[in-house]
Amino acid sequence: MVADKNESSQNIGINTLGRLVVRTGAATFEQVSECIEIQKSREASGISSRLGDILVEKGYLSEDRLQVLLTSQKKLARTNWADDKATGTFGAYDLLGTLGMFEDCDTFKARHRETGNVVLLRVMQPEIMQSEGPSRDMQHHVKNALLLRHPNIARIFSSGREAGRSYYALEYTDGVSLRHVISQYAPLACGLAAAIAFETATALNFAHQRHVCHQELRPSNILLTAAGHVMVIGMGLAREPVRSMESLIRSAGRMPLYIAPEQADGLENPDPRSDLFSLGAILFHMLAGKPPFEGDAVGDILLAMETGKSPTLPATVKEQNSELATLTEKLLAYDPAERFPDTASLVDALGALPREPIRLPD
Repeated sequence: MVADKNESSQNIGINTLGRLVVRTGAATFEQVSECIEIQKSREASGISSRLGDILVEKGYLSEDRLQVLLTSQKKLARTNWADDKATGTFGAYDLLGTLGMFEDCDTFKARHRETGNVVLLRVMQPEIMQSEGPSRDMQHHVKNALLLRHPNIARIFSSGREAGRSYYALEYTDGVSLRHVISQYAPLACGLAAAIAFETATALNFAHQRHVCHQELRPSNILLTAAGHVMVIGMGLAREPVRSMESLIRSAGRMPLYIAPEQADGLENPDPRSDLFSLGAILFHMLAGKPPFEGDAVGDILLAMETGKSPTLPATVKEQNSELATLTEKLLAYDPAERFPDTASLVDALGALPREPIRLPD
């Protein structure tokens, strides 16, 4: 969901296995694109190589994980819809290139044919939105989200349905996703992580005060802009609440690395404190170089959460900035009542910590 500076790597056609690898979070879009370039180079030299074998060779996948993905590939029989649409049309939009592929959507840089506005077009996967449209409750949240005007929140210009897929047109800004930054550079410096968390919390606080929760905050929904700021994407566009652990496990590729325990338990109504947990999980990932809860499957991650014990950051982080470490672990409390009472309190706490300028990687 990003406009990385190296757009050529973002426009590489990715086959079915590559799409599955990215959507399940087994490897990043950039890592898969790198392996496809290697595959093409070898083919030009007369050497035949499979994408999966190259991913294993580069250390991006284990052999066991590859076999699981290959089995899933056969079951899912996913189409190369995004590849076909990389440059073409979608409804009222001319597509200018693929920006990224995620668990729930394909994203494109697009231009509205009538207005000429360039937008980030977020096209949901058909298995995510199989009904004729969002529920009334979701439509209410989208309506509220359309009214959000904040420098750290990507504006939503329009939403609709085209060719059996729901879509949202959002504000387009040059930058790079936090997911990419974490995958390439984590652990991040405490001052940089604090700065990213501060601006993200500022955006959340603005939305929460207007009764809009994100519900699916994760690194791929946080953009670091070329201007040196954070842009939160997808505010108010979350899918239906998770009804049970089983429904989450059945949701292909939706690894719960950043959702709060109460969301996995089937929280009916959005709670701002769930967004705080998600931000804490992202902050932990930035500082530790790994998510707070890990596992090879959704169930493993949820079971780790259910211990009720907050994960502990490495001692090196605590030595560098004990206040930031304590704040992060507080956000990850299993009981929402043990987190910050509201987002404004978190903004105040982060604002008191030393922060570094947000700069895009070279």
